[in-house]
Amino acid sequence: MDLRSLDHYVSLTPIGPWGTQSLAAWIQTGIIVFLSTAPPEVYISARPFKDNLKLSCLATGFHPKEITMNIRRDGHLVDRDDGLQSTGVRPSGDGTNQIKMWVMIPGGDTAKYTCEVNHPASNIHVVEDLVG
Repeated sequence: MDLRSLDHYVSLTPIGPWGTQSLAAWIQTGIIVFLSTAPPEVYISARPFKDNLKLSCLATGFHPKEITMNIRRDGHLVDRDDGLQSTGVRPSGDGTNQIKMWVMIPGGDTAKYTCEVNHPASNIHVVEDLVG
């Protein structure tokens, strides 16, 4: 059975405030998202927070969800013992994923901070400097 022929057997399905869409279209969209690869968009930010600087690294819009993200201080991995926090990989709501990591840096710290993102499925490796 062709996916388009599902429309003959299943009535239109409501999609909340967005109107209606057929089951076949939903299945086809799911297959396209499942088979596609989307590279991450990487955003770096450094914002004052009390007497510290909050350094954040965000990767969003990627598929599949397998990704590696690290923050380094002068080339050394920052970890939980250093105060690193992460959302973990989570869905963005549009079939792609996102992850965010951040760490608080004491005022006056002049070390070089780097955000690294590696998304093997899209062959993307991003290294961005966060200046502390």
